[in-house]
Order: sequence, then C-alpha cells, then structure tokens
Amino acid sequence: MCPWVSGRLRRIDSTPSQGLLSWSWTFDERESVQPLNLAGMRQDTKTFIVNAIDLERYLHEHIPLSKAMQVSVVSVQTDGVTLRAPLAPNINHRDTVFGGSASALAILAGWSLLHTRLEGAGLSSRLVIQRNTVHYDLAIAGPFTARSFIQTPAAWESFMLMLRRKGRARLTISCILDYDGQRAGRFEGEFVAFGSS
Repeated sequence: MCPWVSGRLRRIDSTPSQGLLSWSWTFDERESVQPLNLAGMRQDTKTFIVNAIDLERYLHEHIPLSKAMQVSVVSVQTDGVTLRAPLAPNINHRDTVFGGSASALAILAGWSLLHTRLEGAGLSSRLVIQRNTVHYDLAIAGPFTARSFIQTPAAWESFMLMLRRKGRARLTISCILDYDGQRAGRFEGEFVAFGSS
C-alpha cells in the first residue's frame, strides 16, 4: 500500500511491464478513476499523485478561500487537475460568476497540479504564483470548472532540473475555464517553487 493513499482507497493494482508501471485504483466515495498510464516514463522517475478526496481536503484546510468558494476536486491526473465551483458563493451583482472567483479557481487548479506532481516526486516545495493573465470569453451563469495543464510537457523536466540544482524554479501553467460545455476563459500563470527537500 502506498503511503500517500487515504483509507478510503478500496483497491490498487500495479502491473510492471518492461520496466514501466501502470496504476489503476477505485475509491469508495467517488466514481471510478480512469487508469493512470505511466507508459513512457522510466520507473525511477514515475510520478505518483494524490487522490481527489485528499487534495480537496488539503485545499479546504490550507487555503480557506477554496472552502468559502465551495471548490471540489473533479479529477487529479499527472497531466492536469480539474476543479469545480458552484455559482452561489461566487456570484456577482449581475448573477454571474465574479471574475475574481474564476481567476482564483484557475490559480488553485494550477497550484494543485504543481503541488501533486512535486509531492509525487518526493519534493516538498513552497509554491507561489508570480504573475498571471486571464481572458474571459463568456459570462459564467452556473457551476464552472478549471482544468490546469502544462502547455509544453518538456518544460516539466527543465523545471525539475532547475529546482534540484538551484532550489528555485518557475513554470508556466495554463488553464481552461469551462461553463456548460463551453470554454468560458483561458488562464496562464507563472508559478515559482522554492526548495527541493
């Protein structure tokens, strides 16, 4: 059993194949998670991720704004984190989502992606956002999501190399805001990690 898994995990299976690992798991409180395919990654550089339940609990306990916004974690994958928030606690005077809430959800999704990947790599780092831009393409009048991703996957390796060598590295994370099946906005943020203990 892996130490980063909560007691809510029902089953975990690993399948070694030609030096590669493929993991799949099922949780009691959430619907089944798609198998995490680590094909193409060397076994010594595999990235473990925390589950959605643990990440949501961590966000609510350590970033109080996420609890006030009623943020929930939809999915946690190595290539992206998707967060969701309802309209009611994020509403503005026009009965749509307040722009600051949309931006905050995107920042949280980006931060969560870096946090889970660094934790999976066994690195404890302090993460901050240095700068960001958000383009609002559509008014959001209901529940909305933010899905973070690394635009250039090769940038992750450079980021990790710099963090290990210098104890400080920055990485740009992108995010798509979605409402009712449509893209409602785009986010790009530069995050900085300090320390690699």
